[in-house]
Amino acid sequence: MPKTAEDIILQLYARTPAPCRDYCGLTITQEDVIINIWNITFGPHVYPKRMKCPLKELNEHKSIKVEIERIFGRHVLHYADSLSRNEMKLENLTSKAFLSVLNYLAAKDILNLSQTSKMMFEVMYKCRYFQLTHH
Repeated sequence: MPKTAEDIILQLYARTPAPCRDYCGLTITQEDVIINIWNITFGPHVYPKRMKCPLKELNEHKSIKVEIERIFGRHVLHYADSLSRNEMKLENLTSKAFLSVLNYLAAKDILNLSQTSKMMFEVMYKCRYFQLTHH
């Protein structure tokens, strides 16, 4: 499990497709990919199932990739794959690195980016500076 909140790259929760409707959680940290599945169809007394693999070895763990795509969709699987291959994309940056990139952008570019990027919107919402200057 992540040691701090900064270790978490992505954390999602969803329900599995019908007919099961079980609850699932996906956590991607700097080092691991973790899927927790709570089988509520079998009752509340059943322990969650956990699947875990190192982020760098995600491509070798087909069962985890199948579960990510089945539960969270192809776009989340593509994002996780790009993280595991260490591809440098704007969407793969940590919040801290993302904020340091903003130092080199013009105000107009930051505004445009906040309107097109969900990550940018979330970072701006969390950042105290943007809350004070844009509200």
